[in-house]
Amino acid sequence: MFEFQPPSLAEPRIQTIAKEPSPRVIRTHLQGELLPKQLTEGKAKLLYLARNPKDLATSMYYHFGVDPFHPNYNSWSEFYEDFITGQVAFDSWADHVLHWWNRRHWKNVLFLTYEALIEDRRSEIRRISEFLGMPLDDDQIEHDRGRK
Repeated sequence: MFEFQPPSLAEPRIQTIAKEPSPRVIRTHLQGELLPKQLTEGKAKLLYLARNPKDLATSMYYHFGVDPFHPNYNSWSEFYEDFITGQVAFDSWADHVLHWWNRRHWKNVLFLTYEALIEDRRSEIRRISEFLGMPLDDDQIEHDRGRK
């Protein structure tokens, strides 16, 4: 992830990414407002994957319980209060999603949902590949179905 830098890395992650050949894939949980303008206003193609807030909250709660870089909550109620008020890592779910929802018609943004990807993987993979200008045929998509 772009925003997580293990102490063992000798140089900042942004410098490492800059050295990688194009096209690059950069994964991040950062809010859209925090991304460099070159990404959002340049020729980069941006895929945004939204997830149902109930599922996301549950996943975050359990993830935070085992991740030493995030607070460990004593109860679901304590976490839920922070989640609803946007006091968790990466801010408010609603603000985060709304930023990209409002840009879903931009030619360089593809707004996806996790639920649609699970429900109709074939169609969503096709959408992604066409958006990236790398269309896949049915055999290539079928080959991907065997992967987890």
